[in-house]
Amino acid sequence: DDVSAQICKNFSAPAEQLAASIRNGLEIIGSHRHSSALRRSSFRFSLKPSESRLILPVSKADVGVQTSHEIVEEDSVEFMCNNCKNRMQLEVKEVNEISDLQLVTVDGSESADKSKIQVPKAVEKVLAGAIRREMALEDICAKKTSEIMQLNRLVQQYKHERECNAIIAQTREDKILRLESLMDGVLPTEEFMEEELVSLTHEYKLLKEKYENHPELLRTKIELKRVQDELDNLRSFCDMGEREVLLEEIQDLRSQLQYYVDCSSTSARTRKSMLQLTYSRDPNVAPLSTIPESTEESAEQKLEQERKRWTEVESNWISLAEELKVELEASRSLAEKTMQELETEKKCAEELKEAMQLAMEGQARMLEQYADLEEKHMQLLARHRTIRDGVEDVKKAASKAGVRGAESKFINALAAEISALRVERERERRYLRDENKGLQAQLRDTAEAVQAAGELLVRLKEADEAVATAQVC
Repeated sequence: DDVSAQICKNFSAPAEQLAASIRNGLEIIGSHRHSSALRRSSFRFSLKPSESRLILPVSKADVGVQTSHEIVEEDSVEFMCNNCKNRMQLEVKEVNEISDLQLVTVDGSESADKSKIQVPKAVEKVLAGAIRREMALEDICAKKTSEIMQLNRLVQQYKHERECNAIIAQTREDKILRLESLMDGVLPTEEFMEEELVSLTHEYKLLKEKYENHPELLRTKIELKRVQDELDNLRSFCDMGEREVLLEEIQDLRSQLQYYVDCSSTSARTRKSMLQLTYSRDPNVAPLSTIPESTEESAEQKLEQERKRWTEVESNWISLAEELKVELEASRSLAEKTMQELETEKKCAEELKEAMQLAMEGQARMLEQYADLEEKHMQLLARHRTIRDGVEDVKKAASKAGVRGAESKFINALAAEISALRVERERERRYLRDENKGLQAQLRDTAEAVQAAGELLVRLKEADEAVATAQVC
């Protein structure tokens, strides 16, 4: 043991010199490779110095004596201490395992490949659902267009009914005039009967046309069709499996979202793990072992081995960088496509919203017009009802008095005229009443304004007096 320790001490100086020279050479090669790698790639890698490697001790043999390889090995083992022997064994293990330099990733790629295969299917399902919903919206728009056309027709029918009512009212006024001319003796009886027949025929045609094209029937048909369409939609939703399809689309969207979230969360860990180089060696190994002596050829061989190893590592890093660049470009293109699709969807949504707003405004205007027409129609019906009630009252009074023949016709005409005059007088009375109320309101407003003006004048006088007293003081 003492002899071995002495030999190790004697060999320590040249071993340190050899280690320093090897370290300097590796640093030069590493700096050169590092600068060239920076030009081609944006990633860095660390160069492990050769201090962590164990160097096999080499024993010298006498030049004049031929020795076999076995004798050299026995002599080299004899002149080594226990520590050097352990280091030599570990060095042999490291030489065998030096090719285990590799890149470690955290997550496997099988699940990612499966999810990549599943994602296009989910996208196809989502696109099919979007196309189906778009077709459903087109059907709804077509139905709304037909409803708008029917509502326009309904408005036209209400206008036609109003015109028919005006014509009927005009014919009745003409009838009253003819009755008056008949009673005055200006119009003969035969001519009166002919004109009365013509007017009644015309009124019958108008009433028949009004009955056939009554707006209430069309409105009832529109409401019935709307209810039937809603019922058909609900039946298709329940019976044709629309609910299950929508639930499946929601599940596909959730799975797709989960896939993108998982990809974004694992990408950072994958990149971090890619940048870690693992060395399969024992961490307790000493950084450098002492050697008795080394030659220039062994140093050059080791430098060449280190150069080859780091060249392979550099090529691995370059290939990894290229793959990451390709993935980055694919992700960017996918993000751009997604943004374009999002912009188009937003534009389509805005256009649909504007179209729906215009349709709703037009429908609101038509409903207002319909309400006005309905109110006027109710007023006309009330007026005709009052006229008919007045005529019936006069007829009852005439029947009680026992009037017959031409006198009954005259009484009917007078009753119609009296009823019309009553209605007109009632309308004028309401108009005068409303006008009287308006004038009273204006009078109250004027009185309040005069009172306010008087109060303002009083305040102005007080202010003038205060200003005058202030100036005197």
